Amino acid sequence: MCSPPRMCLTPKSLRPLGLPVRLQHLVAISALAAAVAAAPHRKDSVVIAPEAPDVALAPASGGCSPSITRDSPWLALHQCAGAQHHALLRVAAVESVQGGGDFWGTVRWDRILGIAIFMAGIIFAIFSIKDLHCFISALVKYDPEKVTGAGRAKPRKGTDGDAEEDVEDEREPWSITGLILLTIYRFYTGFLSATWLPYLLAMEGEYLWSDKQAVFMALAKLLYGVSILFNPLFGLVGDELVAVSHGVGRRIFIRVGLTLAAVGLYICVLAGRDRAFLGFLSGIFVWRIGEGLNDVTTEAIVPELVPPSQFQIASAIKASSFLLGGLFGYVLLIVFENVHYSWLYYAYPIGMFVASLPPLYLLNSDRPFMHARKEVEKTSFMESMAQAYISPMQYPGGFPMACVAVFLFSLGTAPMFFLLLIVRDIVGITEHDAQQQQFSLGSIVFFLSAALTSCLSGLVRAPRRDGEGAGDHGGDAASPSRQASNMEIKGRMLVASMLVFGLVVFTIPTLALFSDRQARNVVFYVFTVVFGGSFGMCFTIFQELTWQLLPPGVRVANAMGFNVMSRLFGVGLGNFLSGMILDMAYSDKTNGYLVWGYWVMHSFSGVVVLVSIPVAFSVIGMARRAELESPAVPAA
Repeated sequence: MCSPPRMCLTPKSLRPLGLPVRLQHLVAISALAAAVAAAPHRKDSVVIAPEAPDVALAPASGGCSPSITRDSPWLALHQCAGAQHHALLRVAAVESVQGGGDFWGTVRWDRILGIAIFMAGIIFAIFSIKDLHCFISALVKYDPEKVTGAGRAKPRKGTDGDAEEDVEDEREPWSITGLILLTIYRFYTGFLSATWLPYLLAMEGEYLWSDKQAVFMALAKLLYGVSILFNPLFGLVGDELVAVSHGVGRRIFIRVGLTLAAVGLYICVLAGRDRAFLGFLSGIFVWRIGEGLNDVTTEAIVPELVPPSQFQIASAIKASSFLLGGLFGYVLLIVFENVHYSWLYYAYPIGMFVASLPPLYLLNSDRPFMHARKEVEKTSFMESMAQAYISPMQYPGGFPMACVAVFLFSLGTAPMFFLLLIVRDIVGITEHDAQQQQFSLGSIVFFLSAALTSCLSGLVRAPRRDGEGAGDHGGDAASPSRQASNMEIKGRMLVASMLVFGLVVFTIPTLALFSDRQARNVVFYVFTVVFGGSFGMCFTIFQELTWQLLPPGVRVANAMGFNVMSRLFGVGLGNFLSGMILDMAYSDKTNGYLVWGYWVMHSFSGVVVLVSIPVAFSVIGMARRAELESPAVPAA
């Protein structure tokens, strides 16, 4: 019961306001939910006094109970008696109950956030049902004769079924703000990649399987890589949906992906509280399947909606959004350094839903959209699955080789995701707080450097125009020779960046040769600047190169799904192999990994990166020839 009674919100108490009856009940229910979330504990709640921490259940790093730690991540340090294992105790608000407490000290912010996320999910589900209804209505009215290619090649009617005719490119140029909003989901992806792969998995591995932390990370990242194998199939299904309605089809895929990701995330939360190892891995798999659906869709909408003349600036914005998202993640790690790492399980759904709103809003075209070069033939499900993986490898031009180059390069990027262990075992920082701070600062430097070079890559243009055209902002056609020259410059930048990246990977273990810890710190930051800058340049140019090499008339989501699969499967496989290598160097004495394990891991990664350079160089040549053979395109 409420105390005092006049503070209760009931339909009866709301009648003097003149509200409709249904609205009175809705307000009363909402107020009751908020009261349950924010109400302080009663006197008979479990009280854990700061002077008497639960030593029996306390981890080695502090005096707080692990069960209490995972129950709520929000921290009041003064309630934890100097414990270094950061956690918010479920402390009863005795002072507040007695009338002398502070409201802000008694509010359970985790419960409020949980209710807010739940209510957002309800609203999201309502709009999802609306999109589903729109799609069914469009499917009933579906007419294959009205399907358009929006600037792509389409089959010519007549006896020559394979002949193609060019259709007018209806894609209008986008403003910078529009491109930012269209690619804003990459910001969340960067935040997720920066905090989940190198940090959250490492902390969960220490909590769930402390003596096999590297193996746990390797298994989790292998599942991550395996889930990526479904991306081409997801893309194929998505392309079938947009043949009915482009906007609704893409929106449905995003909504299904968000729902699966949220369910998988919740499974991980429950499994983590119970220390259910297999349950946690199952949650990761479901989570990553949902993220795969989102990745395929958000990767496809840029080449679908943006004209080729804006691919360069769009790739720079997309890459910068990803890198700035990672930077934002590491800033939050510093801000919440005194909060248990499970706060990320609240941040992920919030960021996921917020970042999905602009693309969902911009996908407003309800007309059909066909990517296929030919009319879709009736095939079995197994044949369609095979085509989802075989067709992208048979595309003309350099697209298949570009995917090979991306896979090899990604295979060698594993050291990026072991920064936390590198800080601990090579730099030599073993204190928990100092370790997390060094890791976060190093990661911020990495992403700042990467974002800077990514933006610079978007500003690089072809050599001075050949005396033709009115300018980049005019409406004249861009010269194919200028486009080819631009691609040649980008190719040189890509090869140089890949070479620098590979050399840095080789030299990171040399930090152990410095006897002074301060010297190791300084050199670590120097390596991080070069490491991040070279990665940002490679990441951006690879993206632009992939879009440029997409042949006309292909299924964009299927093609981009295959490309994303190549990149992320390389990341997952590289992390798995690196984790297994490190596990062989585990030392019980130091409770860490010996330096020789890092030498082997970095040597393997560096060799793979260097092997990818000649492959990328050949792809650049293919792209340059394709630009010379293509007709002029409108300049942005």
